[in-house]
Amino acid sequence: MEFSAKRVYPTEKGLHIEFATSSEAAEFYQQGIELGNRVELNDKTVIMLSSKANKELFGIDR
Repeated sequence: MEFSAKRVYPTEKGLHIEFATSSEAAEFYQQGIELGNRVELNDKTVIMLSSKANKELFGIDR
């Protein structure tokens, strides 16, 4: 399945991927779980939880 994010932004918690609908977010979240990723679902937003590598990549150091 293809996904299209409405908005993407990094925070200290991780990479937030916002979708147009909750169902799109839920599908993306489920795929993330199946692939073994650390993800969190919050309504229309999926958060790819941070690792040290992600923090270095996005320059987040809080």
